[in-house]
Amino acid sequence: MGGCFNLNKIISIFILVITIIIFSPKFAFALDRPIVSFVGVAQSPLIQGDKEKFYITSKNAKEVQYRIFLYEENRKLWTEVTLGYTNFINAQVPYEVSPQKVFNLGKYKISIWVRGKGSSSNYDSFYIANLNCVNKDDNNRVYLDGNLQVAKDEYMLGENVKINGVENIRGMKAPYKYKLNVYNATKNQWSTHITNYSKDAIQWKPTEVGIYVIDVWVMSSNSTLWSKVVSDPHATAYEGWKLKVINVIKSNTSLTSYTYSLDAMTNTQYALKSSLTDTSGKWIAANKTQIRYYLDPLNFSNGEGKYQFLKLNYTSGISVNEINTVLQGKGVLNKEGQAFSDACIKNNVNLAYLISHSLLETGNGTSNLATGYIVTKVNGKNVAPKVTFNLFGIGAMDVDPARLGSEYAYANGWFSVQQAVAGGAYWISKYYINNSSYNQNTLYKMRWNPNNTGYHQYATDVGWAIKQTKVIKSIMDKFINCNLYFDVPKYLN
Repeated sequence: MGGCFNLNKIISIFILVITIIIFSPKFAFALDRPIVSFVGVAQSPLIQGDKEKFYITSKNAKEVQYRIFLYEENRKLWTEVTLGYTNFINAQVPYEVSPQKVFNLGKYKISIWVRGKGSSSNYDSFYIANLNCVNKDDNNRVYLDGNLQVAKDEYMLGENVKINGVENIRGMKAPYKYKLNVYNATKNQWSTHITNYSKDAIQWKPTEVGIYVIDVWVMSSNSTLWSKVVSDPHATAYEGWKLKVINVIKSNTSLTSYTYSLDAMTNTQYALKSSLTDTSGKWIAANKTQIRYYLDPLNFSNGEGKYQFLKLNYTSGISVNEINTVLQGKGVLNKEGQAFSDACIKNNVNLAYLISHSLLETGNGTSNLATGYIVTKVNGKNVAPKVTFNLFGIGAMDVDPARLGSEYAYANGWFSVQQAVAGGAYWISKYYINNSSYNQNTLYKMRWNPNNTGYHQYATDVGWAIKQTKVIKSIMDKFINCNLYFDVPKYLN
């Protein structure tokens, strides 16, 4: 690609990948020996007086070390850049090399030694490429020593990456135009000609999590090469390029600070005398140590436990087919993916949470309230007999859950599974997740309400939030294109 080491203006993309010389000792091409898979020059053309940096990745190993040398042909001199081997680093993450050197006019070589863990060789393979530093020529070159105008280094999956050109671009007469190619370092895979040349901002929406090198080609309409682009928009033609490494993730964690300590929170909850635990096999009052354990976010910073901090607002990227796969064989919930999708979009509710809640309350879609309950009276008054559905146990108080839950469903018009899904999503959104006063949009907030602890709490079980997380995580794991947003409380020391 444009980011590799051949500086000719027009050259095959594939030749750029294969013209690098790779040497290896004995058995170097065995699958367990690392080989450099990508070397990117951060900018081209390299103009006399510029500095330069390079990005390197390797394959056939999880972790590697690099040792890097630079050769200046005019002086017949090799200089070691790394001062010995680097520490072991992730082979798929582009390793940035920034020689503290101002390049002079002339030809250079860069030699990259690579070795994997356990290797006893000086190197497992090495990689040599040519580099040419050219003189200034305002009429025939584009100068790209400014920054690529990209807003940030990290993006959430599905978020648009917008590129607004290159700062301080100059040299060859404008107008300047830009074109995007992308190298997926995680997969060692190029995506070429993502956009055509454009004088406006170019953008791209990643569809997979990973580390990417965005390769922006630069052209001027006044270039002698422009006619090639006009005749073939996919022509490999550019006056220069800029590279930038970005990370595309699907998990983001924010911290919300509170104005009181964890001990103060514990004391308030303990004073209520309402917290229960079933750790002994029966429901008993929770002691202060047990309450504090479940309140402390540090006890649940990883794994399933962290999902009690998952934001329960709607996130996109989930298809109806994916939802139906989760609901397959779940009683009356089977094939109701469209109903769940519509309800969550409309009410700004997380799909995994709503599904998990319904599975829990209905015994996987098989409870009496879920499968249809005939109601003939509401609050002791006769009504027209109708079959009702309640998928979330809303209104089903312990004194008579079947009667009260079905009467609540009747009063709210839940006469089909679809209406019950929509009604449940509306209820949980209105009173908890998107309530303007309480904003209880995590399981942790629903249980403990740290904004106003002791009030408007969904459950009395100290372990209620954590008990939901295994199912929610298992569902979210199936939604591969859905982002995860966590909100973790931070208390005073």
